[in-house]
Amino acid sequence: MYFPEADTIYDVRVASVEKDKVTFSMVEVLRGKQVATLVLRGMDYNFKKDDEWMLLSCDSWRKGDSGDAIGSFNDGDIGWICAPVFHGDGKAYVYGPLYDPEKQTPVFDQKFGVWECITLDHFKQMLAGKPFVSWYIGAGVDIKRAADYGSDIVIATIPPADAWKPVDREPDSRLVDMQVIDALKGAFSGKVSVIYQLSIDQTNPKPGNQYIAFLAKWGNDYRIYKMLPATKENVDAVKAVISAK
Repeated sequence: MYFPEADTIYDVRVASVEKDKVTFSMVEVLRGKQVATLVLRGMDYNFKKDDEWMLLSCDSWRKGDSGDAIGSFNDGDIGWICAPVFHGDGKAYVYGPLYDPEKQTPVFDQKFGVWECITLDHFKQMLAGKPFVSWYIGAGVDIKRAADYGSDIVIATIPPADAWKPVDREPDSRLVDMQVIDALKGAFSGKVSVIYQLSIDQTNPKPGNQYIAFLAKWGNDYRIYKMLPATKENVDAVKAVISAK
């Protein structure tokens, strides 16, 4: 969830641990300024010499410190996020699963005891814009709840993002002209303008593909409340929920 924001991501090894600071040597710079070593304050984590860690940070999280200390682990919400890196089964792993809000379950590659982990290769895929798991707007809202809340449900295609229009006083939203293929609930047809809210941690629909859009009317506007790819499985699930009412 933090990847879109992070301007600095380092794979590091603990070079030394002192009373008030930890010095890391660089294994690999995955994103950000090339440096050989990194010195951080704070002992909130159990750093031990020669252990490998993944460090993430961005300008809005850290403070401008003097000298060679460029950040801290314990300045409230500002600083660095870290996760241990370790090796097992011939692979490198980063501790901590991803989370699929659509299925309400963690997603991980391997479990070591109680530790759920993803491989370092998947970690790097995420940095390259190829997320191990992704989700659409409204993830975490189940189909029944979305169908009950929404005024209309349509199968539609959405134009490329460069055709989306800005929305007054809503910098994170866009006005999108959907082409309705079928109405599962309601009577929409043809081209329909709806508001779509952007988010850094969601997957935007691909132009030309068909999606199920749950629409809710807020004031004079229709907004996409939830979206799913229009696979047969998803369409059948939505139809089942509607027919059960």
